[in-house]
Amino acid sequence: LGRYMDASFKDVILEQVFGSRTAKGMLTRGQSDERSILATRRSLELLLTFLRGQLRICDNTFSCRQFMLSRSHGHLGKGKSITILLSFKDESYKNNAKTIKTHSRVALDDVLRQAYPQIAQGSDTNKITVLHNNSRLVRGPHTTLEELNVTHQSELKLESGGVAAVEPSFGSLGDTIAKEPRYYNVLFSLMDQGDSSLQVLVWEVLMCLPTSLEEVRRVQGHAGPWTEVVSNQSSIWRSLYVMQILDSFLLPHDTDQGSIQDAAAFRRSFVQQGGLQAVVGVMSMAAQNLGELMARGSKHLHALLRDTGFPIVLRVLKLCLVEDAGSGPAVGVDLKDSTQVWIIVGHVTKLIILLDHAERGATPAESTVVAIVDGLSVIRSLLRSASGGSSLDSSSLERFFATKNQGELASLGIDQTFFQEGSKMASDTGILVNKLLLNFPDEAVRQAVADVLTEMAGMSAGWAG
Repeated sequence: LGRYMDASFKDVILEQVFGSRTAKGMLTRGQSDERSILATRRSLELLLTFLRGQLRICDNTFSCRQFMLSRSHGHLGKGKSITILLSFKDESYKNNAKTIKTHSRVALDDVLRQAYPQIAQGSDTNKITVLHNNSRLVRGPHTTLEELNVTHQSELKLESGGVAAVEPSFGSLGDTIAKEPRYYNVLFSLMDQGDSSLQVLVWEVLMCLPTSLEEVRRVQGHAGPWTEVVSNQSSIWRSLYVMQILDSFLLPHDTDQGSIQDAAAFRRSFVQQGGLQAVVGVMSMAAQNLGELMARGSKHLHALLRDTGFPIVLRVLKLCLVEDAGSGPAVGVDLKDSTQVWIIVGHVTKLIILLDHAERGATPAESTVVAIVDGLSVIRSLLRSASGGSSLDSSSLERFFATKNQGELASLGIDQTFFQEGSKMASDTGILVNKLLLNFPDEAVRQAVADVLTEMAGMSAGWAG
């Protein structure tokens, strides 16, 4: 039912869950008691079930989560390079068995047309049934290999003359929601004011939905100061949602020169119009919200903000400040103002320390590793920029060695027994060395910390000379 939902039934579901202009739905009636909270939870779970079933046949298959996962591995817009084997069961097509080199985020229908030019543009691909591990793949015109769990060395069997892969009479729940801002407003209101036990579930729904078309248009067509689009003082969650859309525009969607130049132009405009300051504002707000959640004991929401919010903020900062072989040179940003440099360094250092939360000896999540490396590369880039500033002196570097009191250590999630108060180890540098350089299990993180320390040493030597 999730994959083959009739359009009329789809409308019934949306009206019952979100309500209409004349009647309230399950998500808009409020959560005044335990019974209404339970009803809201069940409505969200129902919505999530339908979305997961339909995600593969949506015309608009881009979602923030898919972009974030593919970007976090440092790949370009088409994802990982993979090789797959295609073969028709019958003899309808000449040279029917083919080995195709492609990318994980390329649409399956595009791969079919590349492999078999005789397949005309349009609906002909819908009449080709594709089997993977003896299971029929349900897809739409833009469904990617990644979404269909087609990986490197996968073998796909094709059958021609079948029925259309997606019947045109069936509606897509996700696409319908993506076109209507009212639905997203309901979900974000639950993120900001709903019961804390529901907010993690609401965010999961937002991540399964195609990206709000209204928010995409706001980002794509924006020409003024970015603070009004990125920074939402009343909702850290809406700001983080927009940051994920920004991430998709800051990297090229393809490997051709045109895509690379378009992404570079967007980054240049973003930084010149105050985008960097807007991101720093979101970073500060995220850290503040995390402290408030920690004080309230909201463990699940605290983990959601830390593990989802921090990585995307550090990712966007890296794209703006760090030269990256995969996305072209970083935008030239004037960072000779020492105040701006050290504010950003301080915020980034705090986020990095908060991200290192795994139990000693436990394997950290890959997204955490990538986020920490991104943050350390930002610090290194900032230090390198600062070293050339005539207004900076060696006293600026002393911020890294300033000792923290017990309250400051507690705000970073560090037990007071871990470092002795007043010790040089209870400083940003000491924490990075003790927790990351000496004890973090991933080599990439340890190397990134070493690179930062090397840059600091070079700055000290330069000023001493």
